[in-house]
Amino acid sequence: MPNPSLIAMRVLEGETLSDEERSWLTPALLAQLAIGGYLSLTDHERQTLPASLLANLAIGSHIELTRSERDRLPENLLAQLVIGEKTNVEAGELDRFSEAVRSIIEQISTTNSRAASVDS
Repeated sequence: MPNPSLIAMRVLEGETLSDEERSWLTPALLAQLAIGGYLSLTDHERQTLPASLLANLAIGSHIELTRSERDRLPENLLAQLVIGEKTNVEAGELDRFSEAVRSIIEQISTTNSRAASVDS
């Protein structure tokens, strides 16, 4: 059985991995290598990452979450990402939030729009 840590070390040394070798990397190693800029995550790899790792990648501005990735996040985590301006949601996605959270998101969105107009 291949050793994921040894495979990751090869990436750090600049080697390109085959799809099979990449499949042996753990989600945590994949995320760490992506954060370090050593590899770009494939769509398949992103789909296999736990929601918490996706959120961490978005918090660090290493990825922009897709709609399907946002759908996988718990409501409270997604709300934190939106309020912290680490991801955006489409109008139809607001329905999943409580009225109070929707109000905060809309208020922040309005404030940010006004600030952007002033900066221009």
